[in-house]
Amino acid sequence: MRILALDGALARCSAAVWQDGTVLAEAMQDGARGHAAVLPALARDVLRRALPPASLPAAPSPATASSPAAPPPGAPTSDASSPGAPTSDASSPGASSPGVSPAGPAAAARPPEPGADAPSTRPDAVAVTVGPGGFTGLRAAIALAQGFAAGWGVPCIGVTVGEALLAALAAAGEPPLPSWVAVDTKRGRVALERPNEAPAVFALDDLPPAPASLLVLGDAAPLLREALAARGAAVTLGPALPEAAAVAAVAARRLRGELPPIEATEPLYLEPPAVRGG
Repeated sequence: MRILALDGALARCSAAVWQDGTVLAEAMQDGARGHAAVLPALARDVLRRALPPASLPAAPSPATASSPAAPPPGAPTSDASSPGAPTSDASSPGASSPGVSPAGPAAAARPPEPGADAPSTRPDAVAVTVGPGGFTGLRAAIALAQGFAAGWGVPCIGVTVGEALLAALAAAGEPPLPSWVAVDTKRGRVALERPNEAPAVFALDDLPPAPASLLVLGDAAPLLREALAARGAAVTLGPALPEAAAVAAVAARRLRGELPPIEATEPLYLEPPAVRGG
């Protein structure tokens, strides 16, 4: 099973082509803004390295792809940045971080010129993080993923930020601990993904009961550690930002029927619209 995966939920953009547990190509770039321009360039880079030109679809454009609905009143319009997260760009070994096309997202995603030594088939699916996260990054990633999926005629699979972070942790063989994933809403609250619970938003002074020892992942993990330490909980910090390779691994499980389906049609909104004074 071969999957193109995209992520732009938080302060990092990443793309990967994944096949049966192996990452064929991966690229990422850290930054809280510019997702709509960076993501197509990353996607073009990994597709160039992993797929033959004959397998590439016509260039999808976020402006013409089936896009998520406009943000609700008061929804954040910039992507969340990660407290303490790395700021340097990264890419897969032996690959340089691709630049952004001056012609915009559609040009950046244009199929590459013919290359050598590429696999012979196109992806079986496209996967993308649907949230929680910043509206702008989620919208850009979902629209781009939908465009690729439509061009290939394959499913577009949604993955949450928490699923991707926990999948990466499991792949690294981390010791099992009760785990929460926390995303900063930038409004003094955090979006939590917890085992056997629906994702929900909590104020930092009104967090749900926590185990005595807890692993917290996500860009709001430092905020939770401070708040839960006051209750006597021992909090270990995990990775702050998801990566596309883990998004693909979760999507593969979803395609095999091991996880409930999530359609990549709308960002996962958890924060209610802000109330503005009249």
